[in-house]
Amino acid sequence: VWVSASGGGASPLTLVVEDDGPGIPAGERERILQRGTRLDQLGPGQGLGLAVAADIIASYRGSLRIDERAGGGARVVMRFP
Repeated sequence: VWVSASGGGASPLTLVVEDDGPGIPAGERERILQRGTRLDQLGPGQGLGLAVAADIIASYRGSLRIDERAGGGARVVMRFP
């Protein structure tokens, strides 16, 4: 997992979290942000993590975008004004 940050102060803050796993299929990226949605059943969980993160980010008037990391894996970009 790689985490990076840029901006802040007068510039929008951007946080990026990337991994080298299987990624999240493009057709599932919006759905995975809904409460109770999980794409895997590998372990215990309720499918709340990304939904809660998206709600918290939205409460700060930010945005969350999921795309693919160069070389494979998921890339989650969070931006705050």
